[in-house]
Amino acid sequence: MRVRSVLLAEKRTNKYHVVALVDNSNQSDGALSKFSSLQSRLLDLQPVPVLLILSIESILPTLHRYMQEFGKHCEIMPQPNLLPTSLVAYATTSSQPLTQHNANVLTDICHSMRGLEEATRTESGRATLADFLGSVVANDTVDFWEDEWIAQQC
Repeated sequence: MRVRSVLLAEKRTNKYHVVALVDNSNQSDGALSKFSSLQSRLLDLQPVPVLLILSIESILPTLHRYMQEFGKHCEIMPQPNLLPTSLVAYATTSSQPLTQHNANVLTDICHSMRGLEEATRTESGRATLADFLGSVVANDTVDFWEDEWIAQQC
């Protein structure tokens, strides 16, 4: 009994395990003990599906069909590319993050995190933030960066 890992061309980054249990003896109790032994060895692997293959000739077509169906139902979702500016919505002392619109306004006004931080320290920058965001949102953003500035100096 062997457990062999194979790498399929369709999914080069994923490993799949193929397990074959062949019983050449005519004893039915021998097959059951081999199957039980196989199950105990598979406990350390990810869940392994059991496919019924009735003949040697049907091994490859059955595996191929299974892998095609498996690929249809297990699409790997790409991770979204998070930019540092996507964190701008959380740069507020408010209990809620900024709305998407306000976060977009901030990234349009201030082209970098450093630019945003600098806008919160100058009178003209604070006035610009208040003009575009309103005084409440601008004050929450300014307060956040004041706290950040104090934390960096400590």
